[in-house]
Amino acid sequence: MLNYWVPRTRYCAKTVRDESTKGCDIIGLKLFGNGTPTPRDELMLFEAKAQFSGDSAKPRLQDAVDDSVKD
Repeated sequence: MLNYWVPRTRYCAKTVRDESTKGCDIIGLKLFGNGTPTPRDELMLFEAKAQFSGDSAKPRLQDAVDDSVKD
């Protein structure tokens, strides 16, 4: 949508099956050169939080901000 390339290979090679992978949850790359790095190239990093259990959703924005520092 915004012309970012978002690799989707992170979870195909998890080292520990029952543990989340370390690092940023979503990365997006926007490359302006044809295979040559340029100062205009962009890297976006996103920390995603979700809740799939419980009766009501808990606010997770601060958790995402706090956890992004760890990455």
